[in-house]
Amino acid sequence: MANYGILRPDVAATFDTGPAALRSGFSLDVVVPWGAGTLVLEARSKSGAWEEFFSTPLRGPLLWSRGGDGEEQVGNYADWIRQYDRLTRDDAKRIQQQIAAFTRRPKISVLLPVYNTELRWLRRAIESVRKQLYREWELCIVDDASTEPHVWKLLQSYARRDPRIKIKRRAENGHISATSNDALALATGEFVALLDHDDELAATALYFAARELNEHPDAQLLYSDEDKLDQQGRRCDPYFKPHWNPDLFTSQNYVSHLSVFATELVRNVGGFRRGFEGSQDYDLTLRCVEQIAPAQIRHIPHVLYHWRIAEQSTATFA
Repeated sequence: MANYGILRPDVAATFDTGPAALRSGFSLDVVVPWGAGTLVLEARSKSGAWEEFFSTPLRGPLLWSRGGDGEEQVGNYADWIRQYDRLTRDDAKRIQQQIAAFTRRPKISVLLPVYNTELRWLRRAIESVRKQLYREWELCIVDDASTEPHVWKLLQSYARRDPRIKIKRRAENGHISATSNDALALATGEFVALLDHDDELAATALYFAARELNEHPDAQLLYSDEDKLDQQGRRCDPYFKPHWNPDLFTSQNYVSHLSVFATELVRNVGGFRRGFEGSQDYDLTLRCVEQIAPAQIRHIPHVLYHWRIAEQSTATFA
């Protein structure tokens, strides 16, 4: 709803056209959609034609809002989530409309190696993929010879329910690199995304990846911002990352999660190398970036990945 009639003495001083100029100010609230866009203002001339007089780029969600007291800065991460990272029904509807308009809908294979994962966390990891707004995915899960029987039983249950879920059980424990390579062997997607067995994807994760690939069709590697989940399931410790920075990357694996690679690129560099367990993703990414141009590496400035803080989890020490 727009409000018209706000005092504008500056306009009256510039355009001496009487009381109309003095009260020519207006205000309006604008719902900023997810992602980039442009705000365009038009006015109707005396001839009846609509003419643009102002435009500005927008990217939502914004990190601040303008209210009666000026700019209201977000006090902490929980406040920021409540204000700017809630997916509403209208958001989901607009995203589905954007997906329908994509000229390219690449299949994204999510690689999920598992081993003795706690039942509730494994279920949440799988459900986070099944709840993706972007539906062109497959989930490639490999059980690294878990000794806990609930793991394979749960995987079989999901595979029966959803044909996009592929599963394999290793005959013997081979650790994370070998298991990830087995998951890679199951992949038929043009791109692969990496997911740990007790972590979760945001519902918009693969949508933002697909949108980035539509906007930048030459991209070979995507990465997003991330945060963590505590034992109560509360999001914390956000990591808002810079765009591609090779100096920073050679000092730490800031790309980390969520990362999405061109499948052919991963296979061409040899996949995940044994002997690098614990840093296998970093090793893979180092070899991949050597083969592509900086312009083919794209940062998605949204929190799309949630690390689970648990005993023995990498997120505990990250």
